[in-house]
Amino acid sequence: MSARAAFVAANEALAASLAKVLIFEDGTGQTIEPELLGKLRGPGRPKLGVVPREVTLLPRHWEWLGAQPGGASVALRKLVEQARRSSGGEDRIRLAGESAYRFLTAVAGNLGCFEEALRALFVGQRVRFASETML
Repeated sequence: MSARAAFVAANEALAASLAKVLIFEDGTGQTIEPELLGKLRGPGRPKLGVVPREVTLLPRHWEWLGAQPGGASVALRKLVEQARRSSGGEDRIRLAGESAYRFLTAVAGNLGCFEEALRALFVGQRVRFASETML
């Protein structure tokens, strides 16, 4: 479900009751503030999905990047893709754990089993995690 569709559904639920609704970003587990949904599209080249951000490097790094074929942007994209390929599995596991942590903190952070469940999650003990989260 898109963030906008989730927001519409949340508004409908809120209109029907006084319940608090949390909207989570699927990939990161972070909550999305309803007022930020209109700002999800930012500057850049939207058709390509390009988003400008600041990068701070030492002068020698900029010199090297500037001397690469296609310039700094092309060289950075190639370096990032190479790093993504070489550490993809490890990154996915780490990011999934961070996403689960954010989600669990928001929905179960004050439950008694919260800390033990997180310990089991981060050491990869799936059976223990499942038993800690069964209510």
